[in-house]
Amino acid sequence: MKRWKNHKVVPKFKKLTEDNNHLKIMYHNVQSLRKHHTDNIEIKGFHNILNITTTSERKHKPQGVSIYVKKGLKNLITADTLSLEGKGRIQGGILEYKNMSIIGLYAKPNTTKELWKIFFKNLKLSSHKKVIIVGDFNIDSNKINTTHFLSKLLQKYKLKLQNKGMRNTHLNANLTCVVNNTHITTGTYNSFFSHHLPVFIHKA
Repeated sequence: MKRWKNHKVVPKFKKLTEDNNHLKIMYHNVQSLRKHHTDNIEIKGFHNILNITTTSERKHKPQGVSIYVKKGLKNLITADTLSLEGKGRIQGGILEYKNMSIIGLYAKPNTTKELWKIFFKNLKLSSHKKVIIVGDFNIDSNKINTTHFLSKLLQKYKLKLQNKGMRNTHLNANLTCVVNNTHITTGTYNSFFSHHLPVFIHKA
């Protein structure tokens, strides 16, 4: 993560500090925690509210999720970790802000459909609360078989895949998914060191 300081991705975070009347989220798989789990980077104006790492069974290398929030919001947000293991792994954090749950996650490749079903069931989603889920699902939501599975699962919980059809990796796959039940806009920035593009979310 220290490599951010030498790349043009850092100025992108300035966009998150502008226009305080809107909610802004950025998710980026930096492909770095696995190799540099001792890295610690300070982003001006942000507080590292959660840092979740585990160790890969085969490669014995860390992987996980770091979540930053604007310093002015850290006392207004409650944060908790999430971790689900079985045939695969889903891990990340849940942020509660006002009447909204914001979930950032990383799913291990080949995480089974059964584990995804348990994940959504365990969230205990309410139709009265706004929800935004963003993360590297490690399943290509642009593929027909995957889209069918996600559509059925999300329909059950009255959620939608916001960035359907987006390409956010260098292989033109859509691995970083944005799932929600509220009105938001999404898009991507360029990355100068990762195969995954940063995905941004804006909500008025």
